[in-house]
Amino acid sequence: MITIGKYLGMNDLIEDNCQFLLSIMSMKVVSACLAYFVPRQFGMVGDRMIERCKFYLLKYGWEQGPENWDHIPVSIICQVAGENSFFVPDEYDRAIFIIRLLERKIERSDDSNNVLALKELLDKGVYYYHIPVEKLRELEKYRDINGQLYISKDSIAYSVWEVIRLMDKMTFVKGEKINYVSELQTKMTREFGYFHKCFGFQCIPSEVENYITGLKANKQVFKTQIPPLRISVAFPNMSVLDDTVLSSKPFFYLGSYWALALAKRPSEVKHKYHVKLMIGRTIQKADLFREWRVDGVVSNMPKFVDIDNGNVNHLAQPKIYPHPQPQQTELEVLPADQQDIDFSSDTRTSFVDHRHEIYTYATFYSPFDSERAEIQVKNYTTRGFKDWTYKWVSWDVFDEQGRVKRGLETFKVSMVLGIV
Repeated sequence: MITIGKYLGMNDLIEDNCQFLLSIMSMKVVSACLAYFVPRQFGMVGDRMIERCKFYLLKYGWEQGPENWDHIPVSIICQVAGENSFFVPDEYDRAIFIIRLLERKIERSDDSNNVLALKELLDKGVYYYHIPVEKLRELEKYRDINGQLYISKDSIAYSVWEVIRLMDKMTFVKGEKINYVSELQTKMTREFGYFHKCFGFQCIPSEVENYITGLKANKQVFKTQIPPLRISVAFPNMSVLDDTVLSSKPFFYLGSYWALALAKRPSEVKHKYHVKLMIGRTIQKADLFREWRVDGVVSNMPKFVDIDNGNVNHLAQPKIYPHPQPQQTELEVLPADQQDIDFSSDTRTSFVDHRHEIYTYATFYSPFDSERAEIQVKNYTTRGFKDWTYKWVSWDVFDEQGRVKRGLETFKVSMVLGIV
């Protein structure tokens, strides 16, 4: 019907059928829409439908499992699965997800260009720096049906040693900023952008990068070689916020423990409410985040949520194919005395950042407006993030009656957290 409408110039017919597809969105519908609209020139209508599909994949795609991505164009996968706004609990899960996508493509003898594109995504689209060593060991063992490693040993070794060097540097830092510069400076050395200003905006997925590009043009984006942490948290059953605070389970990042929490608070506008998304830091693991202070009021015993609340379908591991013992080769990016990694313990998680004041930035991405397929992005930076200090940003998730807006019953947020 959309093709007929396009041929006859009947815009109303095109619009009605697009609205119908949007009302029944699922992975099947997304696959069909992308297969139809991506190779065709449909102008604004086609662009809007592609953005709606990308929004759906960012918000729900990981939970649906890789088998439901078989017919998603690889060009779209590469635009989604490596993004900061892609809802996936952590980088290990992101790596596993991309490996399973690759596994299915290779087993089905897919186009070699598609396979190469996904391999590049796995190499450059995953931050291996803060993945626990025991999980890096798992990633090291995965090979495709041809016996080839999915992830090169160079990538894993480089990432581990980069963080160990960084921790050595942090041990002797007295002030807020670290001013870290990698000693290796190889082809794997990366720079990460961060912002010196607090801001918020809302736009369709493809315009997020355009907005950030504008900030770069105005010299508001700064570079660091300290790798940030990327995680996503889903807060289910938002209605319980009337009685309690929802808190994520603590996570570790560069010598400190962190957590996110939600609280419902009155808005400055009369009879309206908003959600405070709070981030807290401590170097003490015992009895971590058993209370949150909201507007001066202590909320004891928050309700802790698991990071993921989706379909367990996505938790399946890649297959382990038998393979011949590979010949020993030296790693190209590390000196000879640093090429063997001891996986028996992870010194990164035993490191403690004793600085009570640090320079921190956090960028939050939430697939917020399902009606317009828009992602809300909020950024804050702070000097002097002291132990047990909470910072927060607000989100408008309630209607005028104080009820959760449709589509936000589970509040999902992805975060990029970094220190400089």
